[in-house]
Amino acid sequence: MSTLLPIASGAEIRAQAGALLHRHRRTFAAVLLLHALAAVAGLAAPRLLGELVGAVEGGTTAGHIDRVVGRGPRRGRGGAGKRNT
Repeated sequence: MSTLLPIASGAEIRAQAGALLHRHRRTFAAVLLLHALAAVAGLAAPRLLGELVGAVEGGTTAGHIDRVVGRGPRRGRGGAGKRNT
């Protein structure tokens, strides 16, 4: 025995999607914003890595790399210029 599921027409789907978007407008906007931020974050890491590789090839210092990565000297936490390893 085979029973078919009800299938909506294109117009019914668009109407339902529009009603859902209208009802949840703020949530939808927040989701779009989060997706955009995730896309930007996904592009930042490869670019940073490429710049670091280029800097190393160009003969940069370890201090520059530490500053870019965020591991530069930390003040106020156990001594000036002391590095956390």
